[in-house]
Amino acid sequence: MPGRDEQTEAANSEGVAFVAVIRIEAVQDPKSGRFFVEIYNPADAERPYVTTAPRYMTAAAAENDTIAILAAAASAQGTPLPQR
Repeated sequence: MPGRDEQTEAANSEGVAFVAVIRIEAVQDPKSGRFFVEIYNPADAERPYVTTAPRYMTAAAAENDTIAILAAAASAQGTPLPQR
């Protein structure tokens, strides 16, 4: 995994963009049984950069919601997605 000062290159229509690599983990809360999300930045960090409240019924729901939130924020900012 890339370190804090390393970035991953992704080609787009304008040339080369640099994309930050993060890690998203869904963790089950032992008290409530619900899942919360930990986001690690950089991806190989030992401790999470952000942690949510335990509000999701499944790990998949937690991960999908997090990805949707990040995608919506990127779209709102007008950030172009890398072309494949």
